[in-house]
Amino acid sequence: MKQFFDQIIYSAANEDPVSEIKGLKLMPTDKVLCVTGSGARVLDLLSDADCQITAVDFNAKQNHLLELKVAAFKNLDYDSMLDFLGINNCKHRTELFTRVKRDLTSQSAAFWEKHFSLIHSGVIYQGTWEKYMRHIARMLLIQKKSVKKLFSCQSLETQQLIWNEQWKSIYWSALTYLLGRRFMWKYIMQEPGIDFVPNNFDITTYIKNRFDHIANTQLFANNPYLNLLFHGKYHHDCLPIHFQEKYYNNIKARVGNITFKNCSLQQILSESEKTYTAFSLSDFSSYANREDYDATWKRIIRAAKTNAKFVERRFLVKYHLSPEIAMNVNIDDKLSKELSDVDHSFIYDIRCGRICPKKS
Repeated sequence: MKQFFDQIIYSAANEDPVSEIKGLKLMPTDKVLCVTGSGARVLDLLSDADCQITAVDFNAKQNHLLELKVAAFKNLDYDSMLDFLGINNCKHRTELFTRVKRDLTSQSAAFWEKHFSLIHSGVIYQGTWEKYMRHIARMLLIQKKSVKKLFSCQSLETQQLIWNEQWKSIYWSALTYLLGRRFMWKYIMQEPGIDFVPNNFDITTYIKNRFDHIANTQLFANNPYLNLLFHGKYHHDCLPIHFQEKYYNNIKARVGNITFKNCSLQQILSESEKTYTAFSLSDFSSYANREDYDATWKRIIRAAKTNAKFVERRFLVKYHLSPEIAMNVNIDDKLSKELSDVDHSFIYDIRCGRICPKKS
């Protein structure tokens, strides 16, 4: 697992921030602990609230990436920021980097100078998962006409018709079957999280069901995550929140609210008793066995102020909260289901609510 995380794993927005924004309902007084990942959620949360955010990731390279994005917001205008990070084609990223790197820590600056090729190639598409998505997009070229039809739909009824009557080919079945094979995850993708997926969990059926759900409930054209997955990049008319011009000034003014922590989630929680009022936890369960998952949640409860808010995502590893943990957590089942049903990054189900530690 250590070797897998010795690289940038996530570089783009792989999670729909609207779910975190609705689930957390942040206020300026909130102190948020947010798993860094690509840094997209951190920036997206700042688009909504002028709060304090601690971005934590045991993979320092993910924080280097967020530092780079923050420095781009600080030093570049909106269009130049899109040029530099990779949304737009750009031939002068070297020049832009000289303006950006003055706001990087020495460690981050050294990392990006050594790995400038990632910036040169458009850094938001250089993560391991984003490269997997580009491979999937290439494999979907065989159904290029159907892809174009799906993303051209103006009504859900038309999209449903195309998806259910034209898209579901033998090729699509073969592709989802392949994506559901554990050897693909373990040996081709070298994804360590596959070891924590229960043996009786049918990955192929899960993937098919989630695609059927999104195809029948949301227009592809309005979903940034689907654009990334089917085209290998974002469409300019369908960008993640932090890349939308209407949020640029808010985020630019607030990026100074971010504190970076290069350590494990368990470590920072152990050092932070009754500190945080909100938790954006991403899908930390994807890389935790049952024992570590429970231990992390116990530390979350200790680090939470009374009535702290949380949003947790679950992908292929879907642990239930143990009775000991559940007695300290009030899950909002209705909102959790609503967010899971409409989330753009449809591969997850979402659990949100409040943390109310019981007095011992």
